[in-house]
Amino acid sequence: MLERNENAPMSEKDDEIARDDIVEELLALLDPTLDAEALRRGLLDYGLFAEKLPPAFSSVEIPETLVESVERVLDETDEKALRKGLGDRSHDFARYESLKPTNISRALGIPHPEAHILQVASLAKHWGEIRTHVETPDPQFSRIHLRRLNNSPRLFEMNYKGDERYQHEEDELGWMAEARFVVHTDISACFPSIYTHSIPWALHGKAVAKADHGVTSLFGNLLDATARGIRDTQTNGLLIGPHSSNLLSEIVLTVVDQKLVDKGYLRVSRHIDDYRYFAASYGDAERFCVTWASNFVSSS
Repeated sequence: MLERNENAPMSEKDDEIARDDIVEELLALLDPTLDAEALRRGLLDYGLFAEKLPPAFSSVEIPETLVESVERVLDETDEKALRKGLGDRSHDFARYESLKPTNISRALGIPHPEAHILQVASLAKHWGEIRTHVETPDPQFSRIHLRRLNNSPRLFEMNYKGDERYQHEEDELGWMAEARFVVHTDISACFPSIYTHSIPWALHGKAVAKADHGVTSLFGNLLDATARGIRDTQTNGLLIGPHSSNLLSEIVLTVVDQKLVDKGYLRVSRHIDDYRYFAASYGDAERFCVTWASNFVSSS
């Protein structure tokens, strides 16, 4: 068997190949966009555990044989067989608590690896459609979402602002200079209160999703099923902790953002579920609050 001597001088061709590999790696790091495979790897390797857990908790070493065997479930095209495969890999989750900065306890969860793999696979499979959906509002309100990070292999950090933060700060300073009032509002217990069936409602429209429950016909129903799968088939809420929950919440809250845009509310920023609106008057602020709250009443 022949082995390469790593200490031997590199040929010009080898040197060129090495440079090309380095350039490709750098471009991947600098590219702010995510493709389906980057999303898949980022969520599998770094998205199982909340970032508040110490580094000892890692999913990087999940065996690829397990990942591939679970992902094959989504190759099934028969409705009944796919539902069975999804059901067989639905599991309960591990529970723990963490303190918020305000010293209030928050309940978090760690999904079963099988259920997590299946949810990530479903998100990656339909990443193109999901991305088109979450990028619909113009302007974009969301300030924190899944992306490539400059300082971490993760796809999500709570306080990461990205290179666009300077433009956001400039926009908000301009809005602040003209605003008489600033509305601060948030969704109480946002993730635990998201009904998983609202995922296909957000993606396909409520009427369409209620008329067609097929996991093979509407990809939103597949995302609904895998979201339930990490909570032992329960529909009441998303887990706080895994990064996939942040993407699912974006799917739902994007609809709220778009409705606010349609009503003419453009000077808005959103950090996960925390909204800020820069109002021209007290009456404008009150009207925003009523409009904002009506979205959640009407979607129940």
